[in-house]
Amino acid sequence: MTYNLDYTKTADLLAAYKTEFKPTTFLKDRYFPDGVNFATDEVLVEYKNGTRKVAPFVSPEINGKVVKRNGYKVSAYRPPMIAPKRVLSIDTLKSKGFSEAYYNQLTPAERAVQITVDDLNEMKDMITRRKEAMSAEVLLTNALVMKHYNDDNKLIETKNLAYFYGDNNPAVYTPTVSWGKTGCDIIGDCAAMALSLKKSGCAATDVILGSKAADAFSKDETILTLLNNRRVEIGKFEPEEIYPDVVFLGTLNCKGHKLNFIQYTGSYENESGVDTDYIDANSVIVTAPACGVTNYGAITQIDFGALEPTTYIEKEVPLYEVKDQTRGVALRSAPLVQPKNLNPYRAAKVIFS
Repeated sequence: MTYNLDYTKTADLLAAYKTEFKPTTFLKDRYFPDGVNFATDEVLVEYKNGTRKVAPFVSPEINGKVVKRNGYKVSAYRPPMIAPKRVLSIDTLKSKGFSEAYYNQLTPAERAVQITVDDLNEMKDMITRRKEAMSAEVLLTNALVMKHYNDDNKLIETKNLAYFYGDNNPAVYTPTVSWGKTGCDIIGDCAAMALSLKKSGCAATDVILGSKAADAFSKDETILTLLNNRRVEIGKFEPEEIYPDVVFLGTLNCKGHKLNFIQYTGSYENESGVDTDYIDANSVIVTAPACGVTNYGAITQIDFGALEPTTYIEKEVPLYEVKDQTRGVALRSAPLVQPKNLNPYRAAKVIFS
């Protein structure tokens, strides 16, 4: 093994962690794929109303009729900085690394390189999970709540970004009867959400279900009866894992809307150390792939040994620093998960008392 990485240089750190496997996530990849890396620290938040307008008839003697464009909104927003950091002390450098054979001890210099690369990749995973959590939050609430912490892990600021106008959130649907209860109408609820989307000019192909919602859906007597009716081909269920923690249950025709039913049970450890579902167990979301996008603000920083700041147009940028007798490396990113159109999803809490 050759240790020729200069971990004090941002360019070397970028090359080192980019050679490692990059984990992917279901919600982020399917519904909010990467978009633009902006050259500024502000990201353009732009979305428009969907369209269902019909072209007008005109007299053959005229060239055409002016049709108004749909509403379109653009604003600049500075996304929050995500910057996990790891500290490398002298004691750490002297200790044998995880799984390092006793007879093949690394020198402190070699171990510093190995630990730095490992730390960068672990922090990359943390940022990836944060983007997945942001994707879930946008799908469920049509908004983002971003908590900012200082170096002492104290909350200093909370920013709220809503992707809708006014106090009424049109992306929220409320069923009349809780799923699993007598009188519930699962097909009707899914059809209503799909119809609402299509009337606003947005696509509706997927139903994402939390664990309890999926259980109620799979046990619904009305759906099971329809699936067993061989005279009517209303859908087909063949559960199959298509992603870690993601099961494609099947397709169902909900009053003319052919929908894919997908159960998602992925989870992460939140700031308080509590295991948290990305998709609330009692909730469902109706939407379509690529309903949104993830854009990135530029990262400007003063690199180790430099006097002037450098701006990087990258999704993530490492930063090396020295303080007292410790070295630290942070991985900095400024992503913003956002919809492409106004309210291109519908979310509902379907299990309630």
